[in-house]
Amino acid sequence: GDEFVTQCVYSTNNKDEITLGGERTKDEMCMHTFMYYPRINNLFLCRTENDLSSWRNFLNNSSEIDDLLKFKYLLTNIKWTPDLAKQWQQFYNNASRRLTLGGGKMFEQRSMGIMPSYEDLATEHCRRI
Repeated sequence: GDEFVTQCVYSTNNKDEITLGGERTKDEMCMHTFMYYPRINNLFLCRTENDLSSWRNFLNNSSEIDDLLKFKYLLTNIKWTPDLAKQWQQFYNNASRRLTLGGGKMFEQRSMGIMPSYEDLATEHCRRI
């Protein structure tokens, strides 16, 4: 079957606090809209995120993961070091992902395992200018 991959790249080197994902202007957000043919009836959501089991493993089964406010508090109060930043990047690169599909009144979730690595395509400059 066909597959496609999107990737968002952010640089937060100018910050000394964590940047959370979300839809606020100071959050990281990576949203894409696709047109797909032939039509898939009632499909309106296809989302991936780090699986909770990966978070639990990385945070040593911390109970904060089960309460969103406590989890955000934990994340925003981390004392960052270059070594810790590398550990978090490794966690993100190697964490299992959970896929959520939504259509109509139904939602389906599946574990995707670790995301495969892809080689970026070479940049091609527009020659029409």
